[in-house]
Amino acid sequence: MTRLPPVYDRIRKIVDWTPKSGKLLDLGCDRGDITVRYKAKAKQVFGVDNNPDAIRDAKKLHKGVTFVLAQGEKLPFPDNSFDTVVMGDVLEHVADEEQTISEVYRVLKPNGNLVLSVPHKGLFRFLDSFNMKFAFPRVYKWWKGKKYNKKVYDIQPWHRHYSLAELKKLFGARFAVKRVHRGGLIAYPVAWILGDALSDIGKGNFIRKPMDLVRHAEYQIGFGPLGYTILIVAQCRKDF
Repeated sequence: MTRLPPVYDRIRKIVDWTPKSGKLLDLGCDRGDITVRYKAKAKQVFGVDNNPDAIRDAKKLHKGVTFVLAQGEKLPFPDNSFDTVVMGDVLEHVADEEQTISEVYRVLKPNGNLVLSVPHKGLFRFLDSFNMKFAFPRVYKWWKGKKYNKKVYDIQPWHRHYSLAELKKLFGARFAVKRVHRGGLIAYPVAWILGDALSDIGKGNFIRKPMDLVRHAEYQIGFGPLGYTILIVAQCRKDF
């Protein structure tokens, strides 16, 4: 059996907050490295991603999980299929937020759970390394040097951040928020920036684990509206 590497910060808390259930969907599963952990949480685990290369690798790497190539806006499952849907840092990337949440609602059973993590509109959201190219274009171009590619603006569009109020508005009456954690403050985004910068010059590996531990420690602290990322558990309501 392949030994799984340790996970830190939001990933560990996402897994911890995921309730045990019969059937679980990991939406935006990538290569399945996190999805496989949900085998301890559900009897049946499915992973969905829109990247054919990632799904191909996931099927080769991980057994006991059903991986499916699909868009979040059009899930290939019947109504009321899952007890739990997990979206770990996925919603901010989808093309159509409303349609994706509508699909999640459709495939969840009544009283099923959505476990969702997204970047939060906190105090230091401007330090998002994904958005450096927009917020500080000249610095970003200098930082990347020979690795700079102007196509990155199309490949990686704006990394959306959400407030709790915006998520509740997106959910409407379909989901009732049960648990909330807004963790990380400034060490969290700074660690990401440093990690990316060091990786660009081939020096990231030796400091990656210490920075992961720093991020993890800060993420455990609830900073409320100031926090850098938000994790919620919301219950699916189909009784209204």
